[in-house]
Amino acid sequence: MDKIKNIKELIDNGKAQEAEKLLDEIFKADNIEELKEIIYLYQRIGKYGKAINVCNRVLEQEPDNKTVAKQKEFLTEILKFTQLDIYASTNLHNDPWFE
Repeated sequence: MDKIKNIKELIDNGKAQEAEKLLDEIFKADNIEELKEIIYLYQRIGKYGKAINVCNRVLEQEPDNKTVAKQKEFLTEILKFTQLDIYASTNLHNDPWFE
């Protein structure tokens, strides 16, 4: 868990790119406890897609983990709204939020 502490310090110091490289290394390893920890850290640096991938990996090994399932649901909603382009539709007669 020393790696996790170092990553948190990097994020706190505004070094998100360095933190992301270390997070990616942990993701490649298969330590389920570390994977659970890095979901939130990916979220802190705004890498919601990667956080969802970690959730999927954890849920493969622990399909009954309700905490991670809820995190995945939450992250999916965040990703949906951050990637929403209200001007994607050319139909100007309808509200773009409710297509």
